[in-house]
Amino acid sequence: MYKLVAIDIDGTLVNDNKELTQKTINAIKEAKENDVKIVLSSARAFVKIRDYLKELNLIEENQYTITFNGAVVVENKSEKVLFSNEFTSEEIYELIDISRKLYTNIFLYTMNSAYAEEVPSIIKDSKNFKNTKIENVKFSDINFRNNAIYKILFIDDYDKILKLRKQLPQRLFQKYEITSSIPECIEFVNKGITKSNALNFICEKCNVNNTEVIAIGDGDNDLQMINFAGLGVAMGNATTYLKEQSDYVTLSNNEDGVAKVIEEFIL
Repeated sequence: MYKLVAIDIDGTLVNDNKELTQKTINAIKEAKENDVKIVLSSARAFVKIRDYLKELNLIEENQYTITFNGAVVVENKSEKVLFSNEFTSEEIYELIDISRKLYTNIFLYTMNSAYAEEVPSIIKDSKNFKNTKIENVKFSDINFRNNAIYKILFIDDYDKILKLRKQLPQRLFQKYEITSSIPECIEFVNKGITKSNALNFICEKCNVNNTEVIAIGDGDNDLQMINFAGLGVAMGNATTYLKEQSDYVTLSNNEDGVAKVIEEFIL
């Protein structure tokens, strides 16, 4: 019997309009009524997940959320940070320097907002950055010892991001987890910081074995989480590689794929 379902948000839980459908809401609420824990697991900050948690009645004690690709784990009701991993000042400036050499945009994510020296036009047209609080500031004016940074993004148009991935110095792959949850970005967190490790942290806290976990996702940053779970599920709109690595492929995020998984394997 499955006791916990970990669900990515963008491209998985919500449709392309970033909305929860009533069918998905009903399935998740019914699973919760059957004592199944629901853990949202995202590259987003907690403040950009809170509204979905409210819709799903997950603002409760002993309910948890994975944010920043695993860099922060939050208890939903108290919003207490149970686990976090931030960049050092040296790491931040290393990635800033590389972004400048590659002539690409960079965002530095705090718990509640993002720092940027310049906001690219692509952000204004992207649903993926809707309601993101962006603070325009010179990076040299920030004291990073007092302003924790949990995730760093290189942001550009899709074709340039594909090229930039090939141009990244190889040493970065030894120091950081480098993934993409949306096409316009390359995402950096520290080495060893993954959704799967954060999920393992929650499982140990809840006394749940990984064989009792279902993990559902669509992107490269979901791969380790899907491999960790007893049942790893790829969305119908997932990358080809993720589908090949999964145990099961469901419908797309626009066809209530998450609801289908819960109805078939839990309800």
